[in-house]
Amino acid sequence: MAGRLYFAYGSNLNLEQMERRCPAAKPIGPAVLHGYELRFRGNYGGSGVATIAPKQGSHVAGLLWELTPACEQALDRYEGCPHLYEKQTVTAWDRGSQPRTGMAYVMRERLLEPAAPSAAYYNSILEGYRENGLPVVWLRRAWERTVREVYQRTEQVNKQCTKPAKTSKRRNGHAR
Repeated sequence: MAGRLYFAYGSNLNLEQMERRCPAAKPIGPAVLHGYELRFRGNYGGSGVATIAPKQGSHVAGLLWELTPACEQALDRYEGCPHLYEKQTVTAWDRGSQPRTGMAYVMRERLLEPAAPSAAYYNSILEGYRENGLPVVWLRRAWERTVREVYQRTEQVNKQCTKPAKTSKRRNGHAR
């Protein structure tokens, strides 16, 4: 099969799920994307889903897949491409320290509000990490960072909502 190389870092790490979504996809092996960070951001329903973003000194664990054109089309539909995610070219390093250039789905800019993933979604990614021998601690750190971001964002909103209302000028004891 001579297909497109795809770097998966979220639920498409899960071998059983990919088997259902893209039966002809071939797993190539684990890889690391340097200079990126794994994040969870809100989708259209408000639940957190995985994405990646450039961040110097960070790394994202993933799995390289070889996709047929039909598999890529099926993933485009599943990932909501080009509305929720867009494709970007990335270079990940395989276990043999060889650079491998392919595509990854990256969440579109306008949807980057931090949001915690559902337990089922997180667990499907966790299972993929375990199945592929990826460092689970990297996934846990992404989740913990997201929880902190959601808390900080909630605190900002609460401060804005609890500011005292401006009083209007009164004339003869009545508000204008």
